[in-house]
Amino acid sequence: MEHEDTYPMPKHGWTCFYCGDTFTTQGSASDHFGGDPGATAGCKIKAGDELGLLMELRKAEALVESWKLRALDAESQVEALQHHVNNLRVTIQSYNAFRECSSIQDVFNIYDSMEGRALAAEERLREK
Repeated sequence: MEHEDTYPMPKHGWTCFYCGDTFTTQGSASDHFGGDPGATAGCKIKAGDELGLLMELRKAEALVESWKLRALDAESQVEALQHHVNNLRVTIQSYNAFRECSSIQDVFNIYDSMEGRALAAEERLREK
């Protein structure tokens, strides 16, 4: 499997200059070298033949990166929603009757009161 952001697999695979091992598949090379250029080579981490542990470490590193990206995306969405709420607050408070409102419940209370007064006024007009 080739990724668009990497170069094609070398003809003889990848060789680690720390331990001299050669890796002929992208998966085994990725497990050994890590997911990014700053990762520590597996031979520098493991002591012996703990290949399974190394593979689990690489999976955990990939999962951490995935969660970081999700967290950044969520943070961006929260900021956008906060901006939207602030814009709504400014719009609502631009109407004099709602100027002192600090919550949507305050807006509903004032609206209900206004509606009640309007219904009462209409009733008085009908009685006359």
